[in-house]
Amino acid sequence: MSGTYDVSKWLEDSDKTLDFYYSSPMHFLPRLSDSPQLSKLRERFVLIATGEGDYEDPAQSWALAHLLGSKGIPNRMDSWGKDWRHDWNTWRAMLPKYLGELA
Repeated sequence: MSGTYDVSKWLEDSDKTLDFYYSSPMHFLPRLSDSPQLSKLRERFVLIATGEGDYEDPAQSWALAHLLGSKGIPNRMDSWGKDWRHDWNTWRAMLPKYLGELA
């Protein structure tokens, strides 16, 4: 469910270690060329669900969706609208919907 997929704005350059690189999809995926890792990712489906209320940045979710698509990784970005903020109530509503749909 919604998240921040590029945390580099909160880090100093000296903090951007290999751990950061490998755990940051917006940095790792663009450099991932044809490999066993990319082949495995292409076998998966990534669902990105986000609200547009307080503390949300749907642009980050859309950027991730476009990046995944450019790498041939199947995905879907669902925006729940401005009434859904980054909070437990939103996630509590989202989780059963997607479990019922995808499980």
